[in-house]
Amino acid sequence: MSSTGTAPMEQITAEDHGAYIIITAGMLISWTILVFLMRMYIRFRINGKSAGYFGHDDTAFTLGAVIAIVQTGVTLAAVKNGLGRSASILTPYQIEQSLQ
Repeated sequence: MSSTGTAPMEQITAEDHGAYIIITAGMLISWTILVFLMRMYIRFRINGKSAGYFGHDDTAFTLGAVIAIVQTGVTLAAVKNGLGRSASILTPYQIEQSLQ
């Protein structure tokens, strides 16, 4: 296999577990979006409800999905700023950002 010369986005080391957080967040948000899309497909295509019908359960699920997407974005930004890493390998800027 030839090397393209690019480094991996994240490496898992004894002092850096940020990649575990990224993998977990990515898997969970993927499942959230997939279940949301399946739910909307079942609601509007299979159940035959009119296009304007959106129940309380759908509203709650949609609100939860939006909050999950925002939380995933915040978590990924925190990983970029040092979440999952030992303080000994963080830059002073990352330490400052993680304390805000």
